[in-house]
This record gives sequence, structure tokens and C-alpha cells, in this order.
Amino acid sequence: MFVVHGTFPVLASAADDVRAAIVGLQAATRAESGNLSYEWCESVETPNTFFSIETWESRQAVDDHLGSEHVKAAVESLPGWLAGAPSLIGYETPEAITLPL
Repeated sequence: MFVVHGTFPVLASAADDVRAAIVGLQAATRAESGNLSYEWCESVETPNTFFSIETWESRQAVDDHLGSEHVKAAVESLPGWLAGAPSLIGYETPEAITLPL
């Protein structure tokens, strides 16, 4: 399993555009082979900072995703939206562990 966590600080003027783009990006990504989950949220503490949390069956599935047309289109829009450097970090794990609450 491969987990990806992204952080995207965006301009306040671009936040609505980012929210709209996420809707289409989520639908296309969730339909991809190898995608287990794909979620986005906005920080409560830092407005206009968005996070992506993704789980994939494999690193290959992530690489395929990053090469997809919908991701390429989103990446092309990033320079006009970003207020700072984005971060995308991947973690490979042999299994998912359900933690007690």
C-alpha cells in the first residue's frame, strides 16, 4: 500500500477555483485502477491551505495517477493558485493498521 499526503497553500483569490477543481479531480481519481481512497480538506487553522490524503494499492498506481491527464491539467494550474511551495510526500507500508479510538 502506498499513502500520499499533499499540502497546498493557495492564494485566497484562488481558493474557490481550487475547491471547484478538486471536485473533478476527485471523481476522476477515484475511478482510477489502484486507488483505494482520495480525499481533500482545508485547514481549520490555516485558511486557504489544502491537504490531500490518498491511499493506493501500489507505488505503480501512484505513478500512473501522476501521469494521468487530469493530474497534468491540475498541475498546470498550480502556479496561478499557489501562495507558497506545495509538498507531496509518499509513504510505503506493507499493511493498513486500524487503530482503536
